[in-house]
This record gives sequence, C-alpha cells and structure tokens, in this order.
Amino acid sequence: MKAEKIKGYLAGIGFSTIFGFSFLFTKNALDKVDPIKFIGFRFAVAALAVALIAALGIVRVSFKGKSLKPLFLFRFWSRYAIFYLKPLE
Repeated sequence: MKAEKIKGYLAGIGFSTIFGFSFLFTKNALDKVDPIKFIGFRFAVAALAVALIAALGIVRVSFKGKSLKPLFLFRFWSRYAIFYLKPLE
C-alpha cells in the first residue's frame, strides 16, 4: 500500500513539473514564432505522437460502428474560428 502512495505522489510531482515547464517553453517559443504557427506546430507534434502510440499498439483505436459526424463538425468549427474570427480582434 505504501508503494502505491509513493507512486501517486511521484506521478503528481511529475505532472506538475511537466505542466509548469510547459509555460516556460511556451513563453520562450512565442517570443520567436507567430502564435498561429506555434499552435499548428503543437497540434502537429501531438498528432504524430498519437499516431505513433496507435501504430505501436500501445493504445488501440477503433472507429468501427462510431459516428464521425461530431469529429467533422469540430474540425469545421475550429477552421472557421481560426481563419474567420481571428481578423475580428
């Protein structure tokens, strides 16, 4: 039981450390790169990481029998929000 508690604490500390450093890296990156390009890069890296995890079989992904309509609606809305609402600032 004690080992499980230690694992929980270590996981919490690790998560907090990664989360905290993300602010530092984001601040430094935004000093050098346009925010839209930075967001695109982050999404591209995340998509590659998820694709790699799925390809290695660590996580099984199946869309069989599931509706993709919400996914396509979200995709359309995100493009609309980025390219059409951005000039309104």
